[in-house]
Formats: sequence, C-alpha cells, structure tokens
Amino acid sequence: MSPIWKVLCHLARIEFQTAEQDFRDRVLNWAGRLLVFLEAYADETGTHDDTGRQPGSEVAGVCGYIAWADDWQKFCGEWQQVLASHGVRRFHFAEFADVTNGPRKPDWPYRGWSNEKRDSFLNTLAIIAGKRIQRGIAALVSVRDYERIMPPHLKATYPRPYYFCLQAFLEGILEYAKSSLPLPYSASTRFSVCLDRTTFPPGSAYVIYNMLKERRDFDNRLAQITFADSRNVLPLQAADLLAYRARQITTKVLRGGQPLNLTKLEQQLGGKKIMARYSRARNLRELLAQSGAENRRSQ
Repeated sequence: MSPIWKVLCHLARIEFQTAEQDFRDRVLNWAGRLLVFLEAYADETGTHDDTGRQPGSEVAGVCGYIAWADDWQKFCGEWQQVLASHGVRRFHFAEFADVTNGPRKPDWPYRGWSNEKRDSFLNTLAIIAGKRIQRGIAALVSVRDYERIMPPHLKATYPRPYYFCLQAFLEGILEYAKSSLPLPYSASTRFSVCLDRTTFPPGSAYVIYNMLKERRDFDNRLAQITFADSRNVLPLQAADLLAYRARQITTKVLRGGQPLNLTKLEQQLGGKKIMARYSRARNLRELLAQSGAENRRSQ
C-alpha cells in the first residue's frame, strides 16, 4: 500500500469515527429505540390579507430552519448576546424595517441608528442564523393566484394560504429527510416542529400535520408539532428573519419577473442550504392536475 493511500485510509477512518461519535452524542433512547432528533422552527409571513391586495401580502409563506438541538442552544446564546448589546429585547423584522412608523413610537429600539449600524446588526444576526443550520426551508405562494386558481374543495382543506404553505414546509422536511440526511442519521432521525403562534386557530394546522403524517410520512419522520411565542423561543426570531427576507425577494420576482440573485444577506442566512419553493399560477395548475390524477388512480 502506497504512503498516500495509507494516509487517505487513516483520514477516512478518523472521519468515520468522528461521525460515529457525533451520532452517539446526538442519540436519544426512546421506548428502547435509538432515535436522533432535529428541531425545526418556522414562522409565517405575508398572511395578513388573504386577497393579496394589502401591502406585503402579495406573497404568503411559511419559512424556517432545521438544526440539531445543541446547535440551537449555541445559537440562542449568540443571538441573545447580540440583542442585549444593542438594547433590543426581541427581534421582529417587520418592526426593524418600519422606518416610517417606528420612530414615532417611544419604545422603538432602533431609534437614532445609522444605516451602517442597522446593516451591521442585521448582517450579524443573519450570520448567527445561518452558520449552524442543517437546512433552511422557504415555502411561499402567490396569494392572488392561490385565490383565483384553487378550487373550493381544496380551500376547504387549506382555508388560507398559510395552511397551504405549512404543508409545503412540512413536505420540505420530509424531502430533506429522504434525500439529504448524513448516512449515520438517515434511518433513525425524527423531526420536532415548532411554529410561531399566529392569530389563526391551530386546529387546521394540526389537521394538515396529521393528514401529511398519514399520506406522506411513511417512515414516521415527523415526531410532533407545537406552537410557541417568539419572545420566549429565540429560533423563531431567526425563522422570522428568513421568512421576511424570502417574502421580500419573492415579491420582487413576482412583480418584475426578474431572476433570483442571492445578495450577501441571503448568503449569510444560509445560501445554498435554503430550499425554496414558490408556487404561482403555473405551479398551482400542475399541482391540481397531479392531485386529480392521484384521485383517479385511487378510485
């Protein structure tokens, strides 16, 4: 065996042993089975007007990040440190971006900030959000196309664009589990999903989740779905950052038909680790045709 080959074999053994140790460190014994859990946190965006006519509602979406629990723990410490050092109690992108009405509010934390300070703050948060994630998922839909094309029987299942995007987000998790998980985790990984609380009743979200579990989650990847307040659960603030920015970009594409070019901010938020799904008229019609074909096969 050549010296170079010996070195390569030695490095391969080290890499395998490292992955194996990493696997053992993340394993949780549940009912006698060795399972590994990834945590997904997601937020909604652009869901304040189901007609898509109000500003910021042309595109609706559910977007968020997937990471290991210990990576989320490290994230929380770094994120909180940045907020505290800037005198910000909670990051909410809509509040940060509201440079028109924000300065009129006595408790607006960004008063007097220069553009340079605003950019530095946002870029720092984006770096923290994107550096430890396994995957980002952005599921978005053109609200006007959704209202115009989706038939009544499907709107009964997805009463608002939010629920349509929620299912697409959950399907993104299943797709990631099927195609992209590292080999040591591929057979045993489960996902817990935490959504930011909205004004929408959670009942329909649980219906979507259970329906997907029954129809698509044959490997039982989805372990649970919960709701929390982003004031108390910091990863939801990172999901808010991704969701707001994804909606901004998609709205620009919708208005101008321009190609998607990732800026420095999007690269910091995860870049190629982000899996984006945007449904507009053509995609929705294809989805309806596929759904009709599946229904005919099942009859």
